[in-house]
Amino acid sequence: MISGKLVKTISCIYLLTLCMIALPGFFGAPARAQSTAAGVSAEKTVVYYFHGNRRCSTCRGIEAHTREVVESDFGELLRSGRMEFKSVNLDRSENEHFVKDFQLVSRTVVLAREANGKILQWKNLDQVWLLAHQTDKFKAYIKGELEKFLQDKQ
Repeated sequence: MISGKLVKTISCIYLLTLCMIALPGFFGAPARAQSTAAGVSAEKTVVYYFHGNRRCSTCRGIEAHTREVVESDFGELLRSGRMEFKSVNLDRSENEHFVKDFQLVSRTVVLAREANGKILQWKNLDQVWLLAHQTDKFKAYIKGELEKFLQDKQ
């Protein structure tokens, strides 16, 4: 005959096991599994503009022109969630990791391919400062680099 203590112990283990199985689903795991099973990729392209606390007119122009190109030429990707524009202040402590992640040496624009919170591929657009005062060339550079980046999936 099984003792009462053993029955309680087995019951507790059984309930804990059920909780471990059920709780991840409660916090969203099945939704990710369903989207992956349905063939929907969590991959997206992020256009980062990195700046500091103090921003000159050139810095503001780089951000504005980059955002304009992304919104006007890649609007469908933005609306679908497959592309995102992020303006990131590197002087904030929670953003310091980007300096190492993208090997940054100055304020810049970086294109990144990300999936499930991980960076798969990235490119620093190192010509933004050289073209900052040539609006048409700057916009053509951003658009061209972004088109190449979208085609060059590794």
